[in-house]
Amino acid sequence: MKERLKIKNIEVHKSISGFLSIYGFQSEKLTNSFILEYIPIDIIKKELLKDKNSIPSHISNFYYSTRKNFKLEVFEIQDVKVESFYSHTDVDANDIKIIAHIQVKVNMIFSPEKNIDELKKHLETAKLKDRYKMETFDKNARPIYNDYILFHFLLTFSEETKKIIQVKFLDFFPDDYEFREVRLQLTSAL
Repeated sequence: MKERLKIKNIEVHKSISGFLSIYGFQSEKLTNSFILEYIPIDIIKKELLKDKNSIPSHISNFYYSTRKNFKLEVFEIQDVKVESFYSHTDVDANDIKIIAHIQVKVNMIFSPEKNIDELKKHLETAKLKDRYKMETFDKNARPIYNDYILFHFLLTFSEETKKIIQVKFLDFFPDDYEFREVRLQLTSAL
């Protein structure tokens, strides 16, 4: 529309976070490495372990309707990095709020699936369909999640002390891998 109507005074941004990263609160202190210093790995571990029983449903549709207590045999956090962040002034609280999108690479290997025949049937049909899940199992039929999980944190920054004064976990999204490629394609298209 900009080209067709020859409009020059409109900017198009790929997202609200993209807009706020440019036009929100700015400080030289707010960098990816600064934000990463305040991301609590212990909270990430606690939240993943608390909700570990939901992770297999993100590995395979075989577990989509399953309600059971899965046993973890391996649990590692392999990498933590800032995907993006944006900040704004909270006029009511008179401080700066930062929303940080954190990519956490985890390796979670669960105990072997006992119902091998049903799993084999599922995996055969999954090969024939468009795959929306990882469908990652080792030779012992252990479900494996080895990828990044997107975490969201709310941080409060003090402009006076130039430090993060509060960190709050918001949520995490194990199915982010399904949308990562789409986001990369949209970003490169803009």
